[in-house]
Amino acid sequence: MLNRTKLITLVKELAKLGLIYRVTFGKKDGSTRTMTCRGGVYKYVTGQGRPGGPSQADNPYVTVFEMTGKSGKNYRTINLDTVTDITTCGITARVTPEPLVPIDCSSYNTDNIVKLSA
Repeated sequence: MLNRTKLITLVKELAKLGLIYRVTFGKKDGSTRTMTCRGGVYKYVTGQGRPGGPSQADNPYVTVFEMTGKSGKNYRTINLDTVTDITTCGITARVTPEPLVPIDCSSYNTDNIVKLSA
């Protein structure tokens, strides 16, 4: 299991290392897609078209190079918020929502809480 916060770190690390990975994610139209890709590719980049890269720290979109398809037309954008699993080096990790944050209830009024006996 891999939470979404760690997914962002993993994808950035895979791009730095130039590793190929398979990712399954939800598309805008609601369908699911599995793609073999890698990050950190700059071949065929001409400086024209949409600007790539995150403009803000909380940007969930990452641009990758799809390993199949027509030459030079392989750049795709993945929404990391919709990724369900990722596979690299023979290891598949299912992506879960953010981890639960522990709640400190010590400051709340506990008079209305039902006490359970063992």
